[in-house]
Amino acid sequence: MDWENIHSATDYMSRMSTLNRDEYAVAAIRREVLAKNNRALVIYGGQHLLRKNAVPNASDEWARGLVAQLERPGIASVFTIDPETRIPLSASQADITRGRKPSLALLNGTRLGQVRSTAPAQRLVRFEEHFDAVVYLGEPGEMTTANMGRARCDDAEYMQMRMARLSLLKPPTGAPVAALGDLLRRSCEGR
Repeated sequence: MDWENIHSATDYMSRMSTLNRDEYAVAAIRREVLAKNNRALVIYGGQHLLRKNAVPNASDEWARGLVAQLERPGIASVFTIDPETRIPLSASQADITRGRKPSLALLNGTRLGQVRSTAPAQRLVRFEEHFDAVVYLGEPGEMTTANMGRARCDDAEYMQMRMARLSLLKPPTGAPVAALGDLLRRSCEGR
């Protein structure tokens, strides 16, 4: 993204709507991994790994992320693992808590795999349709967060750039802050 031309939330959202951030990853995987008959571990945000389109009445059932771009045309088969920490997985499958943490739970054919992974207003997509497995790290109340490193917090130029970019975004509904920059400030103050 050319941040020099992004001055408002409207600029940011306009650019995001035309940007296919997964194209680069797909091209790199095709060139550096698949063309050389190799395998790779790709670590990406969960939204990029979704297989199915959750838009109601969409003409295409495939999502637009990198997994869908690799699997839909038959280029590759991808094994996806979701590190879910926001929802209590034990509510859907109590025995998930019996193993060690972290542990890997396959989703296909399980109660957890049948759980709806989309919002009620979206097309029904089950957890197993998006992911092959979930890594169980614990229940949401057990999760902790890390603060940003002191070197970044003390870097005035970095902080100015990051705060300017965060000011373009609204926090999600129900977030414990009025602005995303508040989370960054809290992280630095917690050092």
